[in-house]
Amino acid sequence: IRDRYQRRVRDACSCYHMWKTCGAIAFIGAASVSAIYALRVGSETRQQSPEIRNQREKKKNEFLTIETICNAVPSAPRINKIEVESGEFECALGVPILVVYGSEYGYCKEVAMKLSRRLRMMNKASNTPMMIRCISTEMFPAFQLSKESILLLVISTHGDGIPPSSAKSFYDSLYEACSHPDLQLQTLKYSVLACGDSNYPNFCKCGKDIDKRLVELNAVRFHPRVDVDQEDDDAVEQWISGVTRSLVNETHGLKAIAAEEDYLKDALGSDQEQTASKFHRKNPFHSHIIEKKMLTRFLKNDDKETTHIVFSLADSGLTYESGDALAVFPENNPMTVKKILKLLDLSADVQVPCPSWWYEKSSTISLWTALLKCYDLKIVQKSLLKSIQVLLPNSAHFKELSTLINTDKKSSVREVVDILEDFPGCKWTAKGFLELLKPLTPRLYSISSSPKQNVTEISITVSVVRYQKENASNPLGEGVTTCHLQDRSSIGSTLPVYVQKNPNFRLPLDSSVPIIMIGAGTGIAPFRAFLQERVKTEQTSGENVLFFGCRHPDQDFLYKDELEEFVKMGKLQLFLAFSRISSQKFYVNHLIFNHSHLLWSLLSSRGAILYICGDVNMAVDVDKSMIDIIVKEGHLSADQASAYLKELVTSNRYLKDVWAS
Repeated sequence: IRDRYQRRVRDACSCYHMWKTCGAIAFIGAASVSAIYALRVGSETRQQSPEIRNQREKKKNEFLTIETICNAVPSAPRINKIEVESGEFECALGVPILVVYGSEYGYCKEVAMKLSRRLRMMNKASNTPMMIRCISTEMFPAFQLSKESILLLVISTHGDGIPPSSAKSFYDSLYEACSHPDLQLQTLKYSVLACGDSNYPNFCKCGKDIDKRLVELNAVRFHPRVDVDQEDDDAVEQWISGVTRSLVNETHGLKAIAAEEDYLKDALGSDQEQTASKFHRKNPFHSHIIEKKMLTRFLKNDDKETTHIVFSLADSGLTYESGDALAVFPENNPMTVKKILKLLDLSADVQVPCPSWWYEKSSTISLWTALLKCYDLKIVQKSLLKSIQVLLPNSAHFKELSTLINTDKKSSVREVVDILEDFPGCKWTAKGFLELLKPLTPRLYSISSSPKQNVTEISITVSVVRYQKENASNPLGEGVTTCHLQDRSSIGSTLPVYVQKNPNFRLPLDSSVPIIMIGAGTGIAPFRAFLQERVKTEQTSGENVLFFGCRHPDQDFLYKDELEEFVKMGKLQLFLAFSRISSQKFYVNHLIFNHSHLLWSLLSSRGAILYICGDVNMAVDVDKSMIDIIVKEGHLSADQASAYLKELVTSNRYLKDVWAS
C-alpha cells in the first residue's frame, strides 16, 4: 500500500510539470488521480483485516495527504475541499456558515454536530463550497453576529423558560442590544431549532425569544423555526432537511473567505468544553454510596416511596453549591435487556461501535453493555416503528403500526420491549437495531445537602417511580434511574456522577435578605441545602420561610425531624399543607394564599427572594395563587399583578427549579 501511495505522490508531482506547460486542466487531472486514490485506499482499508488496519493507523503520519501534496508543489493552487470523514468535505475556502448550539445536557450539541456533518457532505458536490464553523454559546463573545452572513442556531430551554447556563451571556446580550441602537443585523440570515418540553408552560421559550429578537434586529429568517418536543428526532430531521435545501439558494452570491482569514479561527481551535471540574458528562466521577435510607412509610401501592441517598466525594476534587444538581448515569433493568436479546435472537457478546456520547473511551463494546448502559429502552422512536413496518409489510398489525407512527401521543404507553413483543418476527443486526434507539442520558437530581455541612459528601432525595402501563404484556413500569438506585444499588455500590451547576437557583449573596421557599414532595431537596447553609453561616440574619406540601404528616413528611429542629432554633418559619388528611384536597398553593399578608410583606417591603421547587403543575398553581395574592394584598388589577410577578422574575427575585412529572 505504501509503495502504491508513493507512486501516486510521484504521479501528482509529475502532473505539476504538466500543469506548468498545459495549464489548469492537467492540474485538475492530477488532483483527481490523488482523490481517486484516496477513495480507493479508503475502500481497500475497509476490506482489510483489523491487523492490517492497525498497522496502517500506526504509519498514517508518515503518509502525505492530498493537501500536503498540492502545497508541496511550488505555486500550485490550493485545494479547498479536504475529506475529513467518509463523504464529508471541509473547505479551506468557502462561504462561512456559523452553527451555534446552546445546550444544558448535550442534546443540542449532538444535533449541531449532525447538521455540520450534513453540510460538509453537501460540499462534495456543491458549486458554492461552505466553510462550516460549529461553536458553543459558551464561547460568546468570541463569535459576533454582526460579522456573520448565515447563522444556524440550535438551542434548548432549561426547565420552564430558562436559557441553558452556557447560553445565558449570549441570550442576555441580544436584549442588552436595546441600549445599542446602532447594532443592526440586516445582513444576517438565520434559522432556529428550539428544543424544549411541552409539559412546561414556557415551552421552547429561549429559542422563541431569540427568534423574535433577531427579527427585531432586522435579521432575515430564511427558514422557519422548528420547536422540538422532548428530543423528537423526526422534528429535528425536518428542520435539518429544510435548512440544507434552503441553503443552496441562500449561499448564492455570498462572499467566500479563506480559513486563515476567519476571525474565529483561534476560538474554533480552542477547547469549547470549558468546565471548572475534571469530572463532567464526558468524564464522570465514579462515586460510591455511603448512606441510603427510606424517608417515607410505604403502606399502600399508591403511597410515595422516597429515599435519601448520600454519595462520597472523597478524593474527587468535586465542588458544588447549594442549588446545584447531581447528574447520575443510570443502567437499564438487566431483565429487560435479557428479554430484548432473546426476542431479537442476538448474542450479548457481539461487539458493536461504542456510542460517541458514552463516557467510556473504546472503539467497540458488547451488545449487552450497549443495551444496559448506553441506549434508552423506554422511549419508542418512530424510526423503530417504521422499520418494523418495512420488515413486516403483510402483518396483521400493519394498521396499528401506522396509527402509532402518526399519533402525537407520548410513547410512554409502551416501551421498546413491549413493541418487540407485540410485533414479533423482526430481525436486525445488532448495529442496525441500536441505530433505532435513543441515547440513555444522565438524570438530574436537586442536591439536598450543603457543602458547608460536609464538603466530602453530597446527597439527593429520590422519589421512586413505578407505574402501570396500558396495552402492554408487562403492565408494571419503572423509572430507569430511580429503580436502579432503589432496587439494584446499596451502600458500597459505585455509580458514575457529576455536578450540574445551576447558577439560576442560588441563595442571595447578602445573607440578611429574607428567603421564601415553596415546595412539595422532593421539591424540599434544595431547601434543605439552603437551610443547612444559612444555619451554618453564623452571620445570617435573613428570615427563612418555608411552605411545604405532602400527603400525610406520618407518611411522607420529608426531613420532618430536621425541619422541626430548625424551627426550635428560631431559624425557620414552617407552614405545612397535607393533601390527604381530609376529603377536601389542600395543597401548597392554597397554603400560601392563607398566608398572603406575610408573603406580600416580605416581597413588597423587605426585598425577599421567592423560590419554587417541585413538579411543574404545582409551580403553575403557585403562579396563579401568587397573582391572587398580589391582587388582594397590593390592591392591583390582574394585569398589574402579572406585571409585578414578571418584574420579580426579571430582577432574579422569583426563581424556579421545576421538572415535568
